Amino acid sequence: MNIVERTTAQLVRNRVHELTDLAMDINASIKNASTANFHVSANGAHIVIKGAPGLIRASALPPLVTTGRALRDIEAIIADVRSFMETAQ
Repeated sequence: MNIVERTTAQLVRNRVHELTDLAMDINASIKNASTANFHVSANGAHIVIKGAPGLIRASALPPLVTTGRALRDIEAIIADVRSFMETAQ
């Protein structure tokens, strides 16, 4: 694994931690009646945010992708979660 791949893999790990923090923030918010479930497995990663009746947001990260693609997909998931958090407040 070269330096670029190692750096990208570390960025993916950092973004997963960031997404975990966002999910915990959603679950800890009293103003916001939403709950967030974040799942990471060998098959990929996804987050589901449930709030008002009928409101479910999910973003999926498909399995077996390059680290660069994983980073882009996780950053898109984070952007989606941040957008939800801004509209929920």
